This record gives sequence, structure tokens and C-alpha cells, in this order.
Amino acid sequence: MALFFYAIGSYDFINIALKNEEYLSGMYTQEGVAYFLNYPLPLLLLFGLNVAAGLSGILLALFRPKIAGRLLFLSGAASALLIFITVTFMDRLRIIDLSMTGTDALVCLATFALAFYYSRLGKNT
Repeated sequence: MALFFYAIGSYDFINIALKNEEYLSGMYTQEGVAYFLNYPLPLLLLFGLNVAAGLSGILLALFRPKIAGRLLFLSGAASALLIFITVTFMDRLRIIDLSMTGTDALVCLATFALAFYYSRLGKNT
């Protein structure tokens, strides 16, 4: 299930990084499209770190649980920081809406839970 969310996140990241207006307009209002077309580079890099670390952590989980735990913690931290910045300074709740932000927050919490699980699993091997 986690792999599914990170795969979707990867697809979203690629479309936002490429400023794919067709994709964005199918997901968001015009104001939401403008929000992502003007997404600051540091936040885009943070989003990319979130997705890359999360996807890598999930893929490494079977072979290197300790490293997976660290990558998932990094992903969760990047996600939490991104949510905090965009809610606090970019009016995310109004533009993107509460349900999308809530979903992102739940994925962030699940990422931290997985990070904790794999970190503990790595200590037992």
C-alpha cells in the first residue's frame, strides 16, 4: 500500500516539476494550477526528497530495514516540513483544500510509523 502512495507521489512530482498544465487542471481549480505552476524551487526539491526517500525506503525495506527506516524518516520529515510551510505561508488549505492536505498528513504519519517499524526491525537483525 505504501508503495502505491509513493508511486502516485512520484507521478505528481514529475507533473508538477514539468509544469504539466493539462495534468494539473484535471486535478485542481485554476487557482490550484497557478499555485503549482509557481511552486518555489526549494519546495519542489523538498517534495522530490520526500518522494525519492520514501520510494527508496519502501524498496529497500526487505533487504536493509535499518537503512529503510532512516530513508522513511527522512521522507516523513520532508513531508511534514513541506506541509507546514505550504499551510503556514502559501494558503494551502484554501487553495488545495482540507481533504488533500489531510490525506497528505495521513501519508506523512504512516511514513513515520513505517520508519519506526523498520528502524526497530533493523535493530533486531
